[in-house]
Amino acid sequence: MRSDTPKETFRLKYYLAAAALAVFLTGCAELHQRNGKFTATGVSANLLFFQIPRDPMALADEKVPEGAVVTNVNGSPNDWRTVPGFFNRFLGVGWTQIGGSKKPE
Repeated sequence: MRSDTPKETFRLKYYLAAAALAVFLTGCAELHQRNGKFTATGVSANLLFFQIPRDPMALADEKVPEGAVVTNVNGSPNDWRTVPGFFNRFLGVGWTQIGGSKKPE
């Protein structure tokens, strides 16, 4: 039976933390469409007031279909003048969701 040394245990924890950080620092954007309606979502990591990879509004806006009618926009607090927005920009996840309908072709 093998027992891990403290050095091996530390190394494993280091690799797991690095993997978790890499996942946290990636942003994504997606588009869902059904019955002429759409929802575009953008997500980014906020770390020490930097948005990584970039502003979630720009990520979501890229996914909005051409010629669409936007009816609502929602997002996480990003304003530095509010307490929730300040703490979210310090360390958190920013998201934006844009919804609407596509013009009939």
